[in-house]
Amino acid sequence: MRRTRLTAIAALLVSSALLAGCTGALPSPDPEPAPSIAQPVLTPGQVERAAQRISLALDQADLARDAAMLPGVLNGPAAQIRAAQYIAAEDVGDDALTVLPPALQTSVISTTEQWPRSLFVVTEQPENLEPQRLVVLRQASARENYQMWGWVRLFPGAELPAFDQSTTGSAEVTDSSGLSADITETLDQYVDVLNNGTDSSFAGAFGADVLRQTIEARRAELGEALTPIEGDYRYQVTRPEGADGAPIAWRTADGGALVVAALTATERARGPQGASIRPDDVTRALLGDTKVSNRLFVDRQIVVALAIPPTGSADEISVVGAENVRIAARTSN
Repeated sequence: MRRTRLTAIAALLVSSALLAGCTGALPSPDPEPAPSIAQPVLTPGQVERAAQRISLALDQADLARDAAMLPGVLNGPAAQIRAAQYIAAEDVGDDALTVLPPALQTSVISTTEQWPRSLFVVTEQPENLEPQRLVVLRQASARENYQMWGWVRLFPGAELPAFDQSTTGSAEVTDSSGLSADITETLDQYVDVLNNGTDSSFAGAFGADVLRQTIEARRAELGEALTPIEGDYRYQVTRPEGADGAPIAWRTADGGALVVAALTATERARGPQGASIRPDDVTRALLGDTKVSNRLFVDRQIVVALAIPPTGSADEISVVGAENVRIAARTSN
């Protein structure tokens, strides 16, 4: 009986093998073709969760006014600005803290797969009716969370260039190909305009903007205030070298670029020997216990956003937003 059963099983296996030999070849897999357009590295939902995580952690640091809570949440110019604002807030209150609404109106997501990579979001308008914020989030490596790198206040009436839908994403711009102007040269020229105003040979390339107007107004006000004591005032803007001054840029729908970059500035107020310069509340807070006589230096962190049109466009370069905050004060250079 056992032999009969084994013989039957063997016969079944043989006939199965013969049957398989008579059939055609197995169909080969037909995978989906690789997308021809680079895809965003995050979904809108992931961006929302990253922004909420940062917002909640920042709220806790703001409540404690503790810069030690910022690593892992803020970096770059954002961290420097917020740490200085905590110092100022000890004297002038929460008005020293830039409001950063958690609600997002839109986001532009990078398609860059390498690190570091960046995206930006535009917040809803703050309840105090200040301008909307454009906030840059940056991921340094695959094993690190996105952090807030910087923000700008969008200028009233300024229009951001159009971007592809967030489901398509936007490539980060690593060179100036396809642009009407070189990114690095544009930033250097804008710094020259901030320093020299209408005397700059590049003044015609940039229209009037809020940052430029604010700096020029401060020069006029403090310069005039120091004149009666035969003093002088200087406001010097610079673009940092190396990684600190490296711009971040995204390709716009028309082939241009939105560029965000960090700048620095130093104010110097100087009077004759024996004169006394009186700092305002924010500068006094940054000075701490340092006593001021006839010299005062104030360091600033600036973040600026510019739109550069594509090659062949009739549009001009436009400055669409900026943030400009005092971050340190001292009495010697």
